[in-house]
Amino acid sequence: DIGDVDIPSWIKGWLNIGVIGATFIALTLFFASRDKSTRDAIWGSPRETRSVGQNIRDFLTGCITWVIAYPWIIVIGQLLAFLLALVYTGDRPDQAAVKHLKDILDKPVLFSLTAIAVVSIIPFIEELLFRGFLQSWLKTTFGRTIAILVTSLIFASFHFSISQGIENIEFISSLFLLSCFLGFVKERQRSLWASV
Repeated sequence: DIGDVDIPSWIKGWLNIGVIGATFIALTLFFASRDKSTRDAIWGSPRETRSVGQNIRDFLTGCITWVIAYPWIIVIGQLLAFLLALVYTGDRPDQAAVKHLKDILDKPVLFSLTAIAVVSIIPFIEELLFRGFLQSWLKTTFGRTIAILVTSLIFASFHFSISQGIENIEFISSLFLLSCFLGFVKERQRSLWASV
């Protein structure tokens, strides 16, 4: 909303798609413009030593890690939700992304593009930005453990939404844990494909 002007959800939706696309292109071009050693540090081990099969194994290792880690994240998130419910009885708003998807449900093309972006393009952008650029840079200064923790804190804070109110505690805590797992698997496999 701009002042007293209410922007229709479909306009917001197309703007979101445009921003996602522009961000993807900008980060990809920025990554491609780096020298080879910097690209290798961001993405993982050197491309010459990695086969397509190794990249697929790294991706599958990341998937298996997610299957193992995600139930723990859900349990901890639900425990936090239960504790919050003991002290807070107000309305529980939808997450911003969920609200946006509900708002554009009656626009099939926009909804489909947004859903595709949410499950494929945005995670790729986030992994390149947080685990690729930020965690790799922090690791050179502070070491692996601190880099994972600081990156995870920034990643979780990046998802803070004023409209979420007290729900931010549960959401950000869960994202912090997820980000720690993603950072660990990226470092363990030495490949961004594992965290993607």
